[in-house]
Amino acid sequence: MANETYWKNYYKKHQRETHSSFAEKMLPFIKGSVIELGSGDNADVLFFQEHGLTAVGIDAIQGDSVEDWIRKYKSPEYVYTRFFWHSIDRPLQLEILDWVKDWLFIEARTTEDILKVKTYNDHKRYYVDTAQLVDDLKSRHYQIIFLREGTGLSPYNEEDPHLVRVIAKRN
Repeated sequence: MANETYWKNYYKKHQRETHSSFAEKMLPFIKGSVIELGSGDNADVLFFQEHGLTAVGIDAIQGDSVEDWIRKYKSPEYVYTRFFWHSIDRPLQLEILDWVKDWLFIEARTTEDILKVKTYNDHKRYYVDTAQLVDDLKSRHYQIIFLREGTGLSPYNEEDPHLVRVIAKRN
């Protein structure tokens, strides 16, 4: 609940931003309906829609529970998450991995980012251990199509987080 309050307040104070560089990089891989889990202000969803894709965003700030949504609906072919994976706990991460039908796109802060980040009061983060993520994907029969880890992937103002980007496809 603290994360939900944090993000509701964040988006009240910030205008809709342009789409992310992650959305640009992933666009060529997405060929059908895509859902963004943790879509925030829907900037990436709108980017996908502008490029002719059917795209839907699910986020608590819009009154949607990702947990409820994945339990109620079947996974579309493409599932996209940006800066969401590190905001959910491991049980929900594993539930999503089990729910995804085909393609999964993740961009998240890694454990390498912990010391780089300023403190955010009520903003909980579950930094991603990349090796654990790879193990989780492989144990659930995903093939890793692309994996990149490091800085320079998504700088914002003066912050340059250490991230992992993954494209995974269910076998």
